[in-house]
Amino acid sequence: MNRRKSVIQMIGLLLVLVLSNACGTTAPSVPPTDTQAPPTATAEATATEVPPTPVPTEQTDWFDGRIGLSVDAIEETRTLPAEYDASDASEGHTYLSIYLSVTRVEGAHLVDAMGYEREESVVYDANGQSYDIAFFHFKGIKFADLTDLLGSAEYVVGAEGILAFEIPEGTEITELVFVYSYKESLDDKTPIRGEMIIVLP
Repeated sequence: MNRRKSVIQMIGLLLVLVLSNACGTTAPSVPPTDTQAPPTATAEATATEVPPTPVPTEQTDWFDGRIGLSVDAIEETRTLPAEYDASDASEGHTYLSIYLSVTRVEGAHLVDAMGYEREESVVYDANGQSYDIAFFHFKGIKFADLTDLLGSAEYVVGAEGILAFEIPEGTEITELVFVYSYKESLDDKTPIRGEMIIVLP
């Protein structure tokens, strides 16, 4: 009897131990997994600002490899400045006055800004019609010998001048063909013809 009681007690003790272990044991916690994929590096779509199309500007400086000119002003009037003591343009015509200045002289000597021999500068209209020069005046001439004003001379940087052309009123002038004479050395006897085509606004 006592043996049976002992066996029963042992079985009960084992049950208590089993139950206590079962109640006190918890499944190890598994940290939650982040199911959201990490953000991937994507190129930020930034709007590229397109620069505005540059507005064409009037070219005022011209250089042909020897002589540099600046178109300082263009005027169309019936009369020329009083200092030139020139007559008015004929009826139905105006003077197109182009004011120039010498900005560069490289490897040459500008000995005549009025033309070459008997050839002078001309302007052309939109239809290709040419118009001869009616009046010109330049200042800024350097003489090799001030006692000999007919001797060697040249137009230096800073020389300024006006070329005036008598044209019919309302004519659109588009181009100036500037004809000049130059020498590679002031000691040269014969000048060389030079030409510069200047597009007018």
